[in-house]
Amino acid sequence: MSATRHDPYRLIHKALRLQLSETLVQIGRMDPDDAAEVAHALAALEHLLDALESHAFHENRFLHAAIEARIAGAAQQAEDEHRAHRDEFALLRELAETLTATPRGERGPVADQLYAELARIVADQLLHMRGEEIDHNAALWSAYSDEELRRLHGELVASIPREEMNRSLALMMRALRHQERVQLLTGMRTGMDDAAFQSAVAGLFSLLSPLDQRKLAVGLSLSGASRTLAV
Repeated sequence: MSATRHDPYRLIHKALRLQLSETLVQIGRMDPDDAAEVAHALAALEHLLDALESHAFHENRFLHAAIEARIAGAAQQAEDEHRAHRDEFALLRELAETLTATPRGERGPVADQLYAELARIVADQLLHMRGEEIDHNAALWSAYSDEELRRLHGELVASIPREEMNRSLALMMRALRHQERVQLLTGMRTGMDDAAFQSAVAGLFSLLSPLDQRKLAVGLSLSGASRTLAV
């Protein structure tokens, strides 16, 4: 694979890997007899499942369709996996409901089963995403120019509702390395003056450490932004 080609999977997959990992850890250390911990962990699980389902929908609608339009059958395996994932997500939701319905003091085995099934699904998702990055990128790069891929990716991003996009951006900011953050925010900055841009990204900067905020401000050539953007 060539790192110079446009990769529509790279940034969002990093964000999803972070969310998968953090949710697995949270479910694993959850005290099943603490109502607040259970509610918080299961909310994180629901957010994860919603994100994975939405991601698969966007992939099917834009990337898989583009692949199939020029290389028939090349996206079929991933399509089949997406259908299987829906059943796996339903199982996790069923276990979450069972956990909340089980009396306190008896929830341990259900919590263990939820954690074990989530761990299996996380492993499957990681393999699935890596397969897309290898096989689907190879198909896309062989059939489309970078200009076409950027236009296709832009259409995909434009179709995502604002609330969902904000959640994805927050994950990306924490998951990406410095150069990727600069690239992402530089693209968002198009057509905005410094004041409007700083206002738009203040919340994203606040997710970073002070050191990463300073580095990003320098990378974006925002004088004094490491102070003014932190909230």
